[in-house]
Amino acid sequence: MSLNLPPANHFPPIHTATDRIDRFQRLPSEYNLYLYYLAHVKRRWGSTVRMLTEDLLKWDESELMSPAVSSRPLFSEPSDIRVTYNDWPYLIDPKITHLVVWTKFRIPDDPITGRPTKETNGIIDSWLRRPDVLGARPRRGVKAKGAEGEPEKQSTTADSSAEIIPAANLTWFKNWSAIKSIHALEHFHVMIYDADPEMIESLVGQWRGHGWKPRLPDWLEVNHADAAAVASE
Repeated sequence: MSLNLPPANHFPPIHTATDRIDRFQRLPSEYNLYLYYLAHVKRRWGSTVRMLTEDLLKWDESELMSPAVSSRPLFSEPSDIRVTYNDWPYLIDPKITHLVVWTKFRIPDDPITGRPTKETNGIIDSWLRRPDVLGARPRRGVKAKGAEGEPEKQSTTADSSAEIIPAANLTWFKNWSAIKSIHALEHFHVMIYDADPEMIESLVGQWRGHGWKPRLPDWLEVNHADAAAVASE
């Protein structure tokens, strides 16, 4: 899958269509900050997985890949899934919203290639296109007639005539085993071009606007000199 983007020579191309997701890049200054952040995460939480489960996802780490979770069909239990922003997105078109889908269950990969299997691709595609996920976004600006004497209201409720996200505006990828930064917590990435704010808010709980700037946690006080020193280690 790939995104149908307008020409923007100052942005790198989307690499998911060619399966070269290893070519995604961050600005050097933001990459340095990312390494600085990871170092502080390990000092504060002991591990990235503990920080993600306890602080971001509010999950019990013991539930990850547990027998109870693993016995359920993939994506069948909403509490096994959480969608968040990617707080450290890549240098891409600023109109792309980069999300991360976290799951308590393991998503099967090919044991030889380390890449998602065809069956896995189909399961994720089907889940993303469900009406309650990304299958439809609310129609904006549709007027609903109010009671007599009341002004017309703006309806944004998704229904059977709601606008479907164009296939060219939605892509996802799952890092292969060799380039995963987090192995103990299953996840994959979703990118949406020109995303509807209300749709994102319904999934994530907030709309941050377009752009790719990193989101720093409140507890992290940044010393840029230290960040540069960490990156050079």
